[in-house]
Amino acid sequence: MGIPSNQAANACMFTTYGLFLVFGLVVAWKFSNKKEFLASIRSQPAIPLAFNFVASCM
Repeated sequence: MGIPSNQAANACMFTTYGLFLVFGLVVAWKFSNKKEFLASIRSQPAIPLAFNFVASCM
């Protein structure tokens, strides 16, 4: 077995990306629930939420 060409490596990589994208969209569509999403608005205090944003930027 040798090293695959650039075209073969790109084909494998982008095919995998596409499959993960489709899988993620199907799962998100199947388990979406607008009632729970809207109920979570303003459920966290401001300080922990701000710390969360700071930590995600680090």
